Formats: sequence, structure tokens, C-alpha cells
Amino acid sequence: MTSREVSFVVTEEYRAWIENIKQKIRQSQIKASVKVNYAMLDLYWDIGRDIVIKQKTAKWGDAFLPCPSALLCGGRIEN
Repeated sequence: MTSREVSFVVTEEYRAWIENIKQKIRQSQIKASVKVNYAMLDLYWDIGRDIVIKQKTAKWGDAFLPCPSALLCGGRIEN
């Protein structure tokens, strides 16, 4: 059995169509990046607000900030 290659003539219309698809993909990637950035900023603002609230109720010497930092980086709570 022999393999057959399918070939066709690439017209300017076809090239324009391919470029249009590429442009749509790039635009969608940019839109997705912007949405992710907004979501991350929202998350960071929420975390910052929670930290401020916790700081107000923490007592001196509680080591409030080092603990969450270490735990968020993969540490464990030691009793």
C-alpha cells in the first residue's frame, strides 16, 4: 500500500483565513491572561485584608506573620 500526499494550492484567501485564526487565538490568550491577572489581584487583596484583620487581634510575640508564611510554603504546624 502506498501513501499519497494530498496537496492543494495555497491562495491569498487561505493565507488570510489562517492569519485571522492566529489573530483570534492571540486575542483570546491575551483576554485569558488579563482575567487571570484580575483574579490573582483580587486574591492578593483578600489575603492582605485577612492579614490586617488578624494582625489587629494578634498579641505581641504570637509570631503571626512568620507562621502563615512558612505554612503556605509547605511547612507543617508543630504542636
